[in-house]
Amino acid sequence: MSIVLRSAARVELSDLLTGIAAADPAAAARVEANVRRTLELLEAHPLSGSRVKVPNPNVKELRGTTVRRYPQFVILYLPLSDGVEVLHIIRGRRNIRRVVAND
Repeated sequence: MSIVLRSAARVELSDLLTGIAAADPAAAARVEANVRRTLELLEAHPLSGSRVKVPNPNVKELRGTTVRRYPQFVILYLPLSDGVEVLHIIRGRRNIRRVVAND
């Protein structure tokens, strides 16, 4: 099994954690640990997230799930035969259609 993080997901996660760490470094560490736990669960169960319908045909199998204990953060991913490919890790209030428009 594998977890592939696209560069956009890496940058988004770094930006989220940096913003949280500015106010509370311990909170950033907790969020990061829960992101990792959620990714491990997705790796083992790639179809567990909800289908996300977007007009972009390149991501027609797109799925999303919230980060454990932090539902304001969403992981958008594609299931693979041996894990998941993470496209984005974003705040849930963002417009998902716009986020994945160019993927």
